[in-house]
Amino acid sequence: MREGGDTGAEAIKVLIVDLPRLMADVVRKAIEVEKDMVIVAQLDTSDALADTLAKPVDVIITVATSSELAPPYRSALFGHRAIPVVAISAEGSSIDVYSHRSTRGYGVEGMIGLIREAVADSQPSFGH
Repeated sequence: MREGGDTGAEAIKVLIVDLPRLMADVVRKAIEVEKDMVIVAQLDTSDALADTLAKPVDVIITVATSSELAPPYRSALFGHRAIPVVAISAEGSSIDVYSHRSTRGYGVEGMIGLIREAVADSQPSFGH
């Protein structure tokens, strides 16, 4: 982590998009205390997402509206810069992280289950 509160080039540039007000406030406060992160913009809707992405952005934080990533965010994820998307469920109980792969879970138990599945899938199968 960097010392001091400056927003140098090494800071993680966060874009908050389409979060309900209370959730956006919680996310904003959590990011503001991190010395290696800076919020570059907060948008009420994804309508101006493409224009905002013309500026440097390292990660997008949004609300999950379904089990799939909405088209504007897929464009950001699979565009020429491949910007990761963090999607928080509307009730705040789960977080999906989309990057080169999708990671989904609910709390620590969900994460542990995903780790076990990933390890099991990577092991060679014998005799099948």
